[in-house]
Amino acid sequence: MKIIHFILLSLLILFISCGQILESNSPSNKRGKTLVMTPMTNTQTGELMGHIPLPKSWRLEGNSIVGPDRIRSTDYPYQHYSFQQRRLLSLEEVVREDLAPSIRQAGGKILGTFVIPELENYDRAYNSLLWKFGTPQNEFHALGVDCVTPDGNRSLLVFRQTISRSQFGSFWGYFVNSIEANTSAYEEAKNDYIFAICHVHPNMDQIQRYNQNEIAKSNASWAAHRSRMAANQAAFNSRNQAWMESSNAISDMSMRGWRSRNDMNDKGHASTINGILEEETISNPSTGQSMQVESGSNRYFTNGNNEYIRADDYFYDPNADNQVNQYEWKEWVDN
Repeated sequence: MKIIHFILLSLLILFISCGQILESNSPSNKRGKTLVMTPMTNTQTGELMGHIPLPKSWRLEGNSIVGPDRIRSTDYPYQHYSFQQRRLLSLEEVVREDLAPSIRQAGGKILGTFVIPELENYDRAYNSLLWKFGTPQNEFHALGVDCVTPDGNRSLLVFRQTISRSQFGSFWGYFVNSIEANTSAYEEAKNDYIFAICHVHPNMDQIQRYNQNEIAKSNASWAAHRSRMAANQAAFNSRNQAWMESSNAISDMSMRGWRSRNDMNDKGHASTINGILEEETISNPSTGQSMQVESGSNRYFTNGNNEYIRADDYFYDPNADNQVNQYEWKEWVDN
């Protein structure tokens, strides 16, 4: 998908935070602590985004969780890159390159890291609820970082990474949620915070509205593409008509010379049309049958009904993709 879709998807996950979709309306953690399902709203639009289970002494202030013993959470800006902008890093490498220098410079200290598989599982589950164009291959990783703050207290940084590969490009990025507390209260606050962000109830109506909006944007994009094709075709027809009139006006050319030039024009005619319409011609390597497709991909598959799938992934097989394998797909080649 285009990078803007990748960013919006990741920001949605960031706001919802992370967790399993609960079926219980009265959550309690494994230590039996009573929790309150606290509504989360978009501070700009007021839209309900979901509910998060917090200890009774905690509350939401804007996008931050606050509580006694200097407990406060913070969300940091999302960082995103294409594979061409920055090589893909593991979260351990991200911590070493992007976090450790600033922690040391500020006078803090990193005590250790640990994987948080609950967050990774949630991201996969949440991503499955979102409508996507094409068949991107996504990965999700989560890493906790225990730190000592410059004032001697403790903090937890939660790194969450999304990696997306598709025929439209490959991107990766990460965002960070953190919570800080007095040293004496840190371990309990850390456990309560991880439990809370891993057991969020997302607003399914909000997810449905997001999906409908993404479908509408995809349809509008294809409509704009078809409009450009029609405009290019009209311009080509106009230029072609002018060229024909000019050619016919040259009465002193011999028929043999005219045929020679016409043959040369015919050879370039198909290439010119394809360039104007942003298309290319593919053909069945066995039968020679051909069809026009949108240009810009390395591989094309057709089901024999004038329908085709574009892909750049050399390992992709639509006959193994349960979203489209109701047909038999055969790969055709560029002419």
